[in-house]
Parts: sequence; C-alpha cells; structure tokens
Amino acid sequence: MITTRKLNKVRNSLYVYLPKQWCSDYNLTSDSEVRIQEGADGTLFISPTSTKPKERDYLRFQIDDVIKDQIENLLVGAYIVGVQGLNIGTSKPLDMKTRERISSWIRKLPGFEILDEHENSITISDTSEKQVVLPVLRRQFSTTKYMLGGLLRAMETG
Repeated sequence: MITTRKLNKVRNSLYVYLPKQWCSDYNLTSDSEVRIQEGADGTLFISPTSTKPKERDYLRFQIDDVIKDQIENLLVGAYIVGVQGLNIGTSKPLDMKTRERISSWIRKLPGFEILDEHENSITISDTSEKQVVLPVLRRQFSTTKYMLGGLLRAMETG
C-alpha cells in the first residue's frame, strides 16, 4: 500500500499522520511507539515496535457427521466473506474422505492453504497477502507425522 500524506508543521517540527487502518491493524494508540529507519537513499521506513498484527477474521468450527456433508459450503462461504483463516475441529478423528474433500476444495480457492492438520482438526489460512514460510513448513512436518502415525497404526493392527 502506498499513500501520500501532507506534512504538518508545529513550531520547528514537521509531522505526518499515520494511516488509521494501519494503526488499527497493529493495535497502535497515542501511547505506542514506532520504529523509523532511514534507508541509504533517504527513504524512511516506519514499522511498529511489535510487528505482529492483531488476529482478525479467524473462524473456528466444530463439525459433526451431519455437517461434514456441507463442508464445501463452509469453505466457500468463509472464502467469499474474506476470513483470514479457519479452524475446523471434530469430536472424532476426521476420516480420509472428508480430508480429501477439504483438500480438493482448498486447491480451488486461490490463497487458501492448509497450514496445520491433526487427527481432529484442520487449520486453513489465507496466505495470499503475506509470507508464511514457517507455518507452511510446520504443515509439511505435521502431514508427514500424521502419515507416519497412520502407517504405524496400520502396521500394528496388521
């Protein structure tokens, strides 16, 4: 996002207002501090002292066997309204058919990725506007762990 702001003058100092939405995203108030760094070409970089934006639009659903048949509607609805992410949990382990249906629909929704997967839950996030390298790696490790766990259980039960 690039915006242009007018400089304001009070006595011998110049100041500029920060965008309200940016301040809101990072929970900045009149008591907050920001970091100002000057680049080699004179460019100023302004960042909050804590660069972790507030969590927003993250939904959590607990589904049962009846709702599993409507999982596509849940995913598409969340995508359309623009949620940052969602966590789908179940009381019983998710079966492979439901996991495959979720994965199939996630591939059809640009920007949505499965970031974390466990026996009883799947976490989906919109990755289109930010770098999420660590959560993607965690997801890959989690998937590998889940698959190895399933393999071990299959070998133990014969």
